[in-house]
Amino acid sequence: MTYAFLYMGRYNLSVAKNALGPLMPNEDFGLISGAGTLVYALSFLVNGPLVDKIGGKKGIIIAATGSAVANIGLGVVTWLVLTDRCTCRCSACARRSTRSTCISRATGRSRSSR
Repeated sequence: MTYAFLYMGRYNLSVAKNALGPLMPNEDFGLISGAGTLVYALSFLVNGPLVDKIGGKKGIIIAATGSAVANIGLGVVTWLVLTDRCTCRCSACARRSTRSTCISRATGRSRSSR
């Protein structure tokens, strides 16, 4: 069961991309996804010998805890951005005083229609 949760946790970026919609352009999604895939592949070089050294039970507990923290963190950040509780740092907002301008431009909706 733990392995299933770890495996499914790799797909949370796609969920966040869909939730953020036009606030996350395809280029950003591709860069993040590509970096994640590279780190995932390279981690096999470290994780295998590490788990052999510390033991499988301890290794899966550490992995499950890390995965839970990372997934909760991504969910919280996505929620903060979508509920306008997080400051946007995109170039359009740097020229303006509020993030709602960025959201309305990205979604094509005014702030009042959200």
